[in-house]
Amino acid sequence: MPKHTRTVQHNVYVYVDTVLFTLIDGVLNVLVVKRKTAPDGKFALPGGLVEDGETLAEAASRELYEETEMEFRPENLLQIGAYGDPDRDTRYGRAISVAFLAMTPNPPVPNAGSDATSTQFIEYRKARKPGVLEFDHRNIVGDARRLASRQLEDTAIALNFCEEEFTIGELRIVYEAFYQRELDPANFRRKVEKIDGFIIPQKSLSLSESAGRPARLYKRGKKQDLYPPIYFRRQDQ
Repeated sequence: MPKHTRTVQHNVYVYVDTVLFTLIDGVLNVLVVKRKTAPDGKFALPGGLVEDGETLAEAASRELYEETEMEFRPENLLQIGAYGDPDRDTRYGRAISVAFLAMTPNPPVPNAGSDATSTQFIEYRKARKPGVLEFDHRNIVGDARRLASRQLEDTAIALNFCEEEFTIGELRIVYEAFYQRELDPANFRRKVEKIDGFIIPQKSLSLSESAGRPARLYKRGKKQDLYPPIYFRRQDQ
């Protein structure tokens, strides 16, 4: 077997970026920052260089807190993937970023720190428009939403975005926000009620429904991992 010989030493820098999702009035939002040296009007994901002696997740947790004061433990971050196209960020050399996903239902108001001049939540659809985010962060945000959707399919994390008591319609809004499309109400109800231990029906009814009869209220069940997973195919599939 031939031995590989290194002939070129590249200047390679390893970064981390974090996509933090939340729902605001039922709409999917992502946390972004404005860097001090960013082009006018452009946002970026919170992130930065990995320091010596820390894991990738520890670096992502640290950078997220330093730039936004949002605190997430490393073990609560999910790795989205690695991004290393040669032209993704050419400021200092070859830049490779490992991106992470975080989700929270009730975030505090973010405060800019480190090299960020401001930080805020913007709607996911805005973040996905060309020219809004720096580097390849637009693609990272899209990949993050797909990973988040799989988490909603495989786990009970969607219930974190519901009140203690909620209706099927309110739960469906959570799924629709992450799927970025409407779901058939009857099909949704059938699938979520089919999973034993996911949601528990209550005797009380909701009085907040504006149309039709009052809706049944539910509470969170004890199940954390959903089996079978909840899949919602597009109508044309």
